[in-house]
Amino acid sequence: MSNCRVYRSAEFCGIDHKLVVATLWVHFKTPQQSNDHPSVFHLDWLRKGECACGFAEAISGRFTRLDSLTDPVLLWDTFKREMLDAAQDMIGVRLRAIQNFISQETLEATDACRAARLTGDRELHRSVRRTRSLLVRDKEQFIRSLAEEVEGHFIVNDLCPAYQALRKLNSKPSSQTTAVRLVSGQIVSDPVAVREHWAEYFEQLYQVDPPAVNLDAQSAETPLPDPPISEDPPSLTEVRGAISKLKSGKAAGICGIPAEQLKAGGELMARGLHAVLAAIWQYSSVPLDLLRGVVIPLWKGKGDRWDCSNHQGITLLSIQGKVLAHILLRRIRDHLLRHQRLKQSGFTPVLLWAVVGIYAEQKDKASTAVVALLITLIVASSLMFIARVIILFVRNRKNTFYKRSIM
Repeated sequence: MSNCRVYRSAEFCGIDHKLVVATLWVHFKTPQQSNDHPSVFHLDWLRKGECACGFAEAISGRFTRLDSLTDPVLLWDTFKREMLDAAQDMIGVRLRAIQNFISQETLEATDACRAARLTGDRELHRSVRRTRSLLVRDKEQFIRSLAEEVEGHFIVNDLCPAYQALRKLNSKPSSQTTAVRLVSGQIVSDPVAVREHWAEYFEQLYQVDPPAVNLDAQSAETPLPDPPISEDPPSLTEVRGAISKLKSGKAAGICGIPAEQLKAGGELMARGLHAVLAAIWQYSSVPLDLLRGVVIPLWKGKGDRWDCSNHQGITLLSIQGKVLAHILLRRIRDHLLRHQRLKQSGFTPVLLWAVVGIYAEQKDKASTAVVALLITLIVASSLMFIARVIILFVRNRKNTFYKRSIM
């Protein structure tokens, strides 16, 4: 609303109403969409020792049902259901915070001002008309308290609450897009049609025609066969190590179980997840929740929000699937470090530590120094083994390039 003016001299049939002329901008609220994704739990309570112990005890009483199951799908469904039920009972769902910085004094002053205006008492109305100054004071106190909260969290290196407080100070709208523009130019706002269009867009985005010319591999040396990698089922020690490597503060996947719950469950949680992964390994049947990911389009901050090309997609993977992937990656990595040939120096820990050291010393020119180091090591290795060197720089544009062309 702007250009608001009250014409007190205008009278309408002896009534006490005043003529008001103003310019209004009407903003139609987007209809609330149904949330198909799981609920977000109040994970901050798991930092308290009592809540974490109670959650672990609740898990211990529920996971006894896993001992009588052998099918991996039934094991996973039971594991997931008991985990979510225990979190619902012990932690609770995190409600959406409403930023209400208006104090009770300001509300009482507003009510008194409104009552004086309705009764026609102009003297009282003028005396209590200080609502605007009270609102300014309340907002300044709210911003100051948030700034002190952010500073306190940064001092103790508690980054997650600090960035949550910074988001409260951000006045930019959410990056969620509720409408898209089709190829024909039509704008669609129906939730089902929007999801179908996003699925079609990402499916076309990751499809690229294969290269027309294949590389000549006849002159390449035949690689020696590597020793076999262990195919034993995942051990409990491996599951414990994979859970400890998970990063906290990450969004959960399609199953809705974050890493904080796996860590707070303790030993019984590791044993329950180990039973699920061992059954998956034995029967070679992976539940769909561990294979699927949720693709979320995020607006880049520029361009038309209805245009799909102005968004970039991120995929939320299952946390339990990450545990299994970490176990497999750990076995492959240990095998690679033990049995790799000298010509395959690659990104070994020694090279990575050298890159990290240069990055720490020269932060201003880190990218240039890292590239120079990599080229130097590659050229030195080629001179040592008298081998031809081909350096290929790949520009990843919208994540669309045919991977077989560089393998």
